[in-house]
Amino acid sequence: MAGANHIKVFGPSLAFASHSPQVGDLSQQIDVANIHPYPAGKMPSAVFPEQVDLAKVMAGPKAIVFTESGYHNALNDHRGQPGVSEAAAAKYIPRLFLEDFIHGITRTYLYEFMDEGPDPGLTDAELHWGLVRSDGSEKPAFLAMKNLIAELNDTAEPAQPQHMDWAINSADPHIHDLLLEKSNGVFDLIFWQEISSYDLRSQKDIENPSVSAQLTLGRQAAQITLYDPVQQSQPIGVYQNTRSIPLAIPDEPLVVEIKF
Repeated sequence: MAGANHIKVFGPSLAFASHSPQVGDLSQQIDVANIHPYPAGKMPSAVFPEQVDLAKVMAGPKAIVFTESGYHNALNDHRGQPGVSEAAAAKYIPRLFLEDFIHGITRTYLYEFMDEGPDPGLTDAELHWGLVRSDGSEKPAFLAMKNLIAELNDTAEPAQPQHMDWAINSADPHIHDLLLEKSNGVFDLIFWQEISSYDLRSQKDIENPSVSAQLTLGRQAAQITLYDPVQQSQPIGVYQNTRSIPLAIPDEPLVVEIKF
């Protein structure tokens, strides 16, 4: 689909990507495929690769967006997708955006911003998908996303993206990472353990220990600043004029800001 005034066309928003074969190949009619892959209380990466593979039945080589995804906190509603605690959602939701991005999903929309109504018994999942409770109070996930956005925020793409060599001395397969560069040349290297943070069977938070690792850069940095957006907005560590620092990688995003 082309033209001087072309409007980007998104494909149908399938609630169940398993229905893609019934829809068929729409790659000649759409610019972007569109599905609603919910992790169903599991860790964010649980939707890969199955959901993307199903979306490609419709999209072919076209880009894919997730126009709905998220977690609810109705722990006493056992009729559909299981809920997770607010503490677990604060870890999972930031990881959701990061996992989707590293898997090539160009845009993710969280469902939803605000709980739809009061339900103190936590018995109706439809009322508890929000980052904010129905009374306007902020859940831990709201603060985690607010802090993560503030730490990664930028107004433009780098004029000429630069290369940064780095390595960590851990072979733990659960450690995932994402390297970003701001327009001013500052790098944000994000680490997290992609593991379960909530036991769906016992309905209890899992206290996962951090993984110790040493981060080594290819050249000396003027300053390295560590942030844990789930815990606080202020830095948790600052290092000057070094190319190697210790890390304790949790099951939530650890942002390593690097200035040369």
